[in-house]
Amino acid sequence: MNVQLATERRPKPARTRSAGPRRGGRAAPSPRGGTTAAPTRTCAGCGQRAAQHEVLRWVHAGEGGASPGASSLPPVTIDLKGGARGRGAWVHPRIECLDKAARHGFSRSFRIRVDVSTEQLLEQIRAAAERRLAGLIHAARASRALIFGRDSVREKSAVASLVLLAADSPSLSNAPFVTELGARGRLVIWGTKERYGTWMGRGDVAILAIMEHGLATRIAQTLALLNLAPQTVSGCGAADIVSEVR
Repeated sequence: MNVQLATERRPKPARTRSAGPRRGGRAAPSPRGGTTAAPTRTCAGCGQRAAQHEVLRWVHAGEGGASPGASSLPPVTIDLKGGARGRGAWVHPRIECLDKAARHGFSRSFRIRVDVSTEQLLEQIRAAAERRLAGLIHAARASRALIFGRDSVREKSAVASLVLLAADSPSLSNAPFVTELGARGRLVIWGTKERYGTWMGRGDVAILAIMEHGLATRIAQTLALLNLAPQTVSGCGAADIVSEVR
């Protein structure tokens, strides 16, 4: 009689995920329940390491399929979203770091001569930040996380995450609720009534309030890029506003 012996199946080892950082710069959970350190990058200007979200990514025009000889392209282009193909260099959004990167930092990082001025870099930052800001304002309005107008903002000022006041509204800047917003680090004076009105699809608008925390933080960071040091009441700088919104 032929007897077939049953073979014991050994259980397959459980798959484990790498504890390394996930794509997009987020820290991944560690096996012990904590989080790994956030990814860091070296600034091409000052040479110091910084968290990835604190520096801007730049891509050489010859990377990602672009022709390095194309006259219509600058030598380096900003990658504000962080998803462009090709090798990148990272720079702090500070004038001194942009100066050093323009003089020799980019050439060292890309190992090829890069002729670019600080003014060209700043212009790219402003243009990219303008596009991002318009998109964020549109998203805030579409999700009903934005209110505008003096009375509406005053009523919700206690719970507003960030308030934008047009720079050409000096009389409104003296209003008590606006002064209080500035003291709390929730106010940015930037732009014009005409620009705000264009965003809202109507005439001049002097003041906007962002009610959603995440959008407010991203808008504050984008405004910091636009001016590198946006003017606010009470002498608050951009870094103070961003840290407060967080």
